[in-house]
Amino acid sequence: MTQFSSPPNILVINCVSALGDDITEMKDLYYEKELDIDEFLSIYTGGDKDKSKDLADVLGYPSIDQLKNDWHVSYHASFYRGEPCLYAVHSCIEHVFMTQESASRVADFDNGEERQQVIERLADEWDEYEPLESAKTEGEAIRAAADFYREHKEEMDDYNILLASITDWNHPDIKAIAKADQSLILQARREANIEMAP
Repeated sequence: MTQFSSPPNILVINCVSALGDDITEMKDLYYEKELDIDEFLSIYTGGDKDKSKDLADVLGYPSIDQLKNDWHVSYHASFYRGEPCLYAVHSCIEHVFMTQESASRVADFDNGEERQQVIERLADEWDEYEPLESAKTEGEAIRAAADFYREHKEEMDDYNILLASITDWNHPDIKAIAKADQSLILQARREANIEMAP
């Protein structure tokens, strides 16, 4: 499950104004998880029940009860541009929410099209990466993922790209790739964010 350093209740973007490839990446990631309304609200509010009304307002509902009773709305956790996020789908529009820290990092990176081009190029290389193709065990797949990341670390870090972002969600080694993401990329980014905090 996606981890947040604080409640992700800053509306960052919706799919109408976002780059379509960023939304597709967010929705297609192996890490994407559908939540029920109570799980979503618990994370979104961080325990502050008054924040529930904010979500209802953003999505155009007069009350949280009306939002809760609308079964057309779905709730999810994933990553947007490599940062943890929540998103709600209302009237076929994805509304993306993040922590203030993640929202700032996403805003700092203003060339989404360039990022998607890098993802496409890395995905092409990854699809033909011999150590992954020849991996017979989960350990070998994790090592192959780790080696690929180390070879492309600077670029992947500069563009906030996860290994899962360049991997089809149904890849036979996706669980091993997810483990490599957790240990190599996500944990290091969490620690870097903690170290940068005042």
